[in-house]
Amino acid sequence: MKITSPPGVLVIDVSMWDDHLNMAELIDGGVKSVILGVYKKWALTGWVLNDNCKRIADQVVASGLPLMCYFFYYVRNDPIKDANWFVDIMSSYLVKFWWADCEDTTGTTSALLRSEQNRRFMLQLHTRMPNSGMYTAQWYVNGYAPEMDKWLPHYQTWIAQYKYQPSLKTSMTWNELKSNWLPNYDVQKTPGMIEENFVGHQFTGDRIMLPGVYDLYNRRLVLDVNVFKAEFISGLGSSPLPPTPPPVIPIPPQMFTNYIVLSYSINIRTGAGTGYSIAYTKSQNSILQVASIIPQNGYVRLTDGNYAYLGYLRKA
Repeated sequence: MKITSPPGVLVIDVSMWDDHLNMAELIDGGVKSVILGVYKKWALTGWVLNDNCKRIADQVVASGLPLMCYFFYYVRNDPIKDANWFVDIMSSYLVKFWWADCEDTTGTTSALLRSEQNRRFMLQLHTRMPNSGMYTAQWYVNGYAPEMDKWLPHYQTWIAQYKYQPSLKTSMTWNELKSNWLPNYDVQKTPGMIEENFVGHQFTGDRIMLPGVYDLYNRRLVLDVNVFKAEFISGLGSSPLPPTPPPVIPIPPQMFTNYIVLSYSINIRTGAGTGYSIAYTKSQNSILQVASIIPQNGYVRLTDGNYAYLGYLRKA
């Protein structure tokens, strides 16, 4: 597959690790849109938007470039709550398109549940914001969530594939990027994705430093650059997209059981026994999500891949 709309347009994606943008340099370089990674920060009122994310969103909106955003969804979290938080926290920024970033490989979640949690997040996001789609990659669907191919055809898709880029971090101009690294090659199809829904391709992965994105000391930062179909970018926000078809796979039963911590505190370990290191501790009355019980030694495996002693727990 290729970005077929000649010549395609440049889009950058940035996140809380980028301190500030020079919008004039980005626009001079040919950037037509910015995709902001949305990240949480804890405050007394609950989860709020990270300060750097706020600053970047304000800069992009003020520049007149269309703002898109993405949220990296961790499958151990409630997909409905996370999707709602994402929409609620960014609704005041006139976001033109919303992306579900589904690449979480953490923990020991089964491939089926990983796919299902991603589907629930995507479906809730699209229910709230029809102008939304999926960011993922072939390696992720193949290796971690193969059931995603059942529902990916329903969504517009932005995918990652770093086929040609410098082997080391390299500073260059935007003209050098366009002359030497702008992709003109077939992108590997993510399982289940249909070509007409393929709208964008991320082709650099934290290797290229370009004018426009800086840290606190005004040093260039490595930047992910994308090429998108020109008609997709020009049409952002102009008309609503059709609703998502109904779910195509059944929701499986809950694959964990909630347990309450009875003791004053409990050590959560990396393995099933006191010989393993302590990953973290939980206080009395905390809730733990138990994936399975190991009968031979009285330990339980948690949904995050760590272990706790069952004698200090009871079912919630």
